[in-house]
Amino acid sequence: MHPIDDPTLRIGQTQVDSFAWPVAGEFVAPDLIVPSQYSFWEILESRRSERCLKQIELEQIINVVALCLHPRSWKEGDPMKRSRGPAISAGALHPISALIIPAFNDQRLFRYNAAKHIVELLAVDSNVIRIWCSKAKEVLPDACGAYLVLVADSAITESVYENASSLIWRDAGAILQLLGMICRSCSIGYCALGLLGGELSHVISPNGRLVAVGAAAVGSL
Repeated sequence: MHPIDDPTLRIGQTQVDSFAWPVAGEFVAPDLIVPSQYSFWEILESRRSERCLKQIELEQIINVVALCLHPRSWKEGDPMKRSRGPAISAGALHPISALIIPAFNDQRLFRYNAAKHIVELLAVDSNVIRIWCSKAKEVLPDACGAYLVLVADSAITESVYENASSLIWRDAGAILQLLGMICRSCSIGYCALGLLGGELSHVISPNGRLVAVGAAAVGSL
């Protein structure tokens, strides 16, 4: 492996323009439902990767994603829109979005907009979604639930840091782990996949601004 240069703060930080997601429709996400039936240590010790997953309601998926990604507070007057959320993030920038494919045979693609707590339907070629789902099915043939794909807006982190790639990947790993623990707390099955989702990020962002950084399957047990 080639050595990776350490990230450093960029001189002359500037706010980047918001990415123009191909939104075809949207709806307000439901209020957060916070699980309380397990203690932290029960969740930590009982967390497992579940590979046999059943279909799950879209509202349940959104709740898990929102519990993980929805900002709990914002830094006032900050042009970089820094926020505090449950997952660690370099510079409190939180550049990662979760894309949701509700089921293997449901080729809609949603994005949870964490800043506004809304769910956006994205206008994406269904054939691209179908191809990616087929790859995921090969990895996890007994999963009939939903898929999550994590996509980072690299311009956000790169606007603050030089050599920012390692920070983006670290943020993604933290989110994948936290999603697994939240799913366990909600008695929902979860399995991180050895796939990235580059097919989806590329069709949304051909110039490479969006980077696919991980994926997972979720479903009822």
